[in-house]
Amino acid sequence: MMEPKKTVCIVGAGPAGLVAAKTLLHAHPNRYAVTILERQKTVGGLWPTRSDDHHGLLNPEMPTNLSKYTVGFSDFAWESVDLSTPPVTSLNGAAGSTNAAKPSDKVPMFPKAWHVGRYLESYARAFLKKAVFRTNSTVKSAIREDCESGHRWKVNWTRSDADVKNAIGPEPISNDSRTDQHVHDYSSGVFDYLIVASGFFGTPKIPPLPGSGAFPRVVLHSTELRKLEGLSETRPNPGKILDGTTTHALAEETQGMRNVVVVGGGMSGAEAAASLALQISTLRHSPERVSDDKTNYQVYHVTSRPFYALPTYAPIDPSKATELTCDGDEQRSWNSAPAFAPLDLCLYNITRRRPGLISDYTGALTAAQSNATHRYLSALVGGYQLDLGSGVLHISNACRDKPPRVVLTDSYSEFVRSSAIIPVFGRVESLGMSPSGQGNITVGLPGKQQVLEDVHAVVMATGLTPQRSLEWLPQDVLDTLQHDKEHHRIPLILQHGSYSHSGLPELGFVGFYEGPYWGIMEMQARMLVQEWAFPIKGNVMDKATSNEARESERQQMLALRAALTSEPESFSQFWMGDYVGFMEFFARVLSIDRTELDGFEERGGPLVPARYTSTGDDLAQASRTLANLDAMMQTASSASGFVAKATFRAMQGTWDVKRVLKSAIPTYPSGTFSGIAQFHPRQPTDQQYDTEYLYAEEGDLVTENGMTMRGSRQYAYRYEERSDAITAWFIKPQDGRSVDYLFHKLRFCVMEAGDEKANTIREGWVATGHHLCVADDYDSSYLFHFRGAALERFKIQYIVKGPKKDYVSETWYERPDYRRTKLSV
Repeated sequence: MMEPKKTVCIVGAGPAGLVAAKTLLHAHPNRYAVTILERQKTVGGLWPTRSDDHHGLLNPEMPTNLSKYTVGFSDFAWESVDLSTPPVTSLNGAAGSTNAAKPSDKVPMFPKAWHVGRYLESYARAFLKKAVFRTNSTVKSAIREDCESGHRWKVNWTRSDADVKNAIGPEPISNDSRTDQHVHDYSSGVFDYLIVASGFFGTPKIPPLPGSGAFPRVVLHSTELRKLEGLSETRPNPGKILDGTTTHALAEETQGMRNVVVVGGGMSGAEAAASLALQISTLRHSPERVSDDKTNYQVYHVTSRPFYALPTYAPIDPSKATELTCDGDEQRSWNSAPAFAPLDLCLYNITRRRPGLISDYTGALTAAQSNATHRYLSALVGGYQLDLGSGVLHISNACRDKPPRVVLTDSYSEFVRSSAIIPVFGRVESLGMSPSGQGNITVGLPGKQQVLEDVHAVVMATGLTPQRSLEWLPQDVLDTLQHDKEHHRIPLILQHGSYSHSGLPELGFVGFYEGPYWGIMEMQARMLVQEWAFPIKGNVMDKATSNEARESERQQMLALRAALTSEPESFSQFWMGDYVGFMEFFARVLSIDRTELDGFEERGGPLVPARYTSTGDDLAQASRTLANLDAMMQTASSASGFVAKATFRAMQGTWDVKRVLKSAIPTYPSGTFSGIAQFHPRQPTDQQYDTEYLYAEEGDLVTENGMTMRGSRQYAYRYEERSDAITAWFIKPQDGRSVDYLFHKLRFCVMEAGDEKANTIREGWVATGHHLCVADDYDSSYLFHFRGAALERFKIQYIVKGPKKDYVSETWYERPDYRRTKLSV
């Protein structure tokens, strides 16, 4: 007779909950009966499923900062995701069909937040039956009860009657339900196992600050930030924090510069500052002109530590060698034409690990380990950021003995270089109001203070707390887990890998740690399945040895929590951030063989979840992902894949311009031009394109006969990911901002071995373009010199032939030299 199924309650239908349910049901079919409780009416957790859904914690248009190869599970390819509008609206009712969703014809390398929501919907349709879900269901409590086999869980939840008819799941099951006809259905169920998959980042955290009650302007959390206009209101009730998702009318006050201060030096702080700077730049440089008083914003960013601003595409081979100068600094031989790949595929490349067993690391970093990491990261960005003109971001020698901090953003560095973002070093001590009624912020450092005046709004990028995900667990369970509600980084003491506690063997955690990767979530789910399917058996000595080892693990976690409190600067940015190490650790424990990649040596290549498949996984889907990864990496390393994207990103901002004009026709002047050029980022004016610059230059042309003429010109430059191409466009002379017609498309040259021009490509990436303007023929060529991911300089040459034109224009662009400028900290 078949044994009755073990019942499992999973709290949360985000990525952690979905992968836990799928792993349970597919690794051991007919062994488990799974119920997922989700307080929202749809799956996905924090991830929105529509581009117009602005009600959650994530902006639906925000791209992920890791590529689609990392943001995904092992056996579900992004090419199977339904990105149609409108999407399929209900689960298909039959698990296991990965063809249920309408395939997307092109998924961005870095999907937008709503794309991720659709991925999760499609994943649920492919692997889970409709009956698994109880949506609109909020868990209120869970009680651990004694039973003959040990312990079970009685879980109590409420079911909102709002939008019940649109919920994914059927009517609620219950053992003793009662209905409040006005508000909720009350339900409960008894389960053999319980999994907490309700997310680690659940509730915005805003620390209390002196004077916040009197602050006269908007204060909001970065998760609420959407539009710049939402910051433009006074606070009618002191002490009230306004909802940043609401678009308020612009305030009447329009005089002077309006300072917006972003507080927090982590990922979200840099993202918020860059998002605001882009919106301001768009207002200033879009074809729809607005009055100057609507664009008078300045972004300040308060951070207590310098950090590397890493772009989404990084050089695979940024430098050829590193030497130490006599003063101990580093002298690199830079590769001017590096290959590029998505950042995460560079960072998480197994080839970078030392030979031998790959182990995870969670302890404090030594000075030698820190310095080695700094050397690698500085090679990616092109140095220690002194050239950005902000001493706040300069990674000095003194900083390199401590673990580095990073943010992942394409535009932040160049916004800093152009002063669109002004970093401020220190910690916010208080908010206040000046005698004139304006807001101000006091930023403190040991021994001194700096006051930021005329503060129009404050964006608190101060992180999220996991406490909401734990509030329904009983106190005795929290005590066993040694819960510390004040410690937001390690609130619970779990076994190594943060998925269980041996004192509560029927309780599991998936995705409940700082900075959860999707591959780690999947591994945690597999660990729970293995432990529940094959509990520790054997003699008393075996169990005692296991218990002793697990107690030792917990003591190590307690010591780690204490050290993170007493000396946080000695630890990595994310204490469990060794993605490669933890994936390899889990794989060894689970006896999962890593799939090796074509084109890489054994034990090499980017680490992605699809390389680690297990029982019950869809191997065809994993193979599809790996085939796409292999093709992409081949294009990146041997052709010009992603060079256009990397080049376009690096063109942003301000450049010194030197141009030489040589004309063969006396009526057309020859001479030299000197001036300033700016690539102003703005929202694309044509939705076909992903990013866009308004190019504007101004300067003086000195002709060969000594005449000086003031000149200016504008172009638009656009990048389209679908074709991985940069295009240059003429601008309408009527307004100097509206795009007119195509000038040329840049075609990057791939030099074959033995090509006589091969030496040129090593001096930089070459691109060409062509344009026939009535009777005038324009041949253009570009030469881009990289320094890591940054452009050190580049050249544009035009050879122009026509009835009345015969000239060569050669222009060099170089960054203004901030390194000799006095840097204010």
